Amino acid sequence: MNQFTEYPLKKEKATKLFLIIMLCFCFLPVILNCVLISPLYMKLNADILFSNSAIIHILDYSMDFFDIIAFSVSYALIIFSVLLLSKKTARFIILLYTLAFALQIPLKIIMNIPLNGSLGSVEEIIIDVIYLSIYFILFMLQLFAVYLFAATDTNKYIRYMEFSKKKANKKNLTSAEEYSVMPFRKFFLKINPLQRSALKMSILIFLIRFISRLINDISYGAPESIGEVLIMAVYYLSDALYGIVAYIVALLVFSFVYERLAQKKTDEAIAPPVEHI
Repeated sequence: MNQFTEYPLKKEKATKLFLIIMLCFCFLPVILNCVLISPLYMKLNADILFSNSAIIHILDYSMDFFDIIAFSVSYALIIFSVLLLSKKTARFIILLYTLAFALQIPLKIIMNIPLNGSLGSVEEIIIDVIYLSIYFILFMLQLFAVYLFAATDTNKYIRYMEFSKKKANKKNLTSAEEYSVMPFRKFFLKINPLQRSALKMSILIFLIRFISRLINDISYGAPESIGEVLIMAVYYLSDALYGIVAYIVALLVFSFVYERLAQKKTDEAIAPPVEHI
């Protein structure tokens, strides 16, 4: 039985399950953003008739939403794998995540054809490749940070559990199941490494968005009216909301995967023998 859960996990089913989840919640959102939502946003935003319409804001938030889903689902699978399965499974998710976001580079360049009528000049293509490559590297650094969170919290939890079990055995108070990671007992439990890593992941996502928005606001200059201040406040609050959404999505992924991989043993009633006449 896995030392962190109440039930053993069917590791042989993890690879297929994780592949399906990544295709649906990482590859698909990335492709939708690159091929459909982002080009439509750029096309309408360049049109004076739509530049200030509600559809622009809907498309903008849709791109952010798909990004958050892709991040949080992928990172949740990595955290789950590092703690409850194996680092080999975590590396499989990292590979899929890397491929999904590397796919953005050719897709966004190819989408110049319907947007601008051609791929662009050689210089423009080189600039696009450099920009997208930097964007991709930043995602990989973010991915490394999440993996580090999970590995660090795992080691801390192991030490905590060993200490707690010794203390409990001395007092003869409880069993090891009280220190089980899954299923969750609270919305957030400080000692739970899954939840600790998920919280760090959500804070990381919030900070990246916050810093990016702050740099953008500084480049535009200080707000000139109360209305602009309120709009800025709403945007910063929305960044915090994205972090909260990422945490909740991670918990949902943890629970979903755990339920699919856990071998819950139930006692079967023994039927009385049937007498043949």
